[in-house]
Amino acid sequence: MKMKQQMVVTNVRIPQANFLQAKARAGELGISFNEYINRIVKSVTIMYMMEDRTKKSLLQRRKAFFEAIRRLAKVKTSGKIYDLSEEDKVIYDV
Repeated sequence: MKMKQQMVVTNVRIPQANFLQAKARAGELGISFNEYINRIVKSVTIMYMMEDRTKKSLLQRRKAFFEAIRRLAKVKTSGKIYDLSEEDKVIYDV
């Protein structure tokens, strides 16, 4: 049984191009932008907790980061069907 976690609502500032790309990718995966960001934060945090930074070069850490993102993109969704918002439909011409 999953424990219900307390959620925090916050604002994040990111470049618009990154936001649009992430939102589009979330749509491709059939998940909300919020779920997509939560998965990235969780994956990257776990990755950094597990790695030994003293023994890995910057290049190795970057490769590990992008591999974590690739794995994240393959995570199966909960089966929920998400649709784009009306604003997204206009933005992505859907």
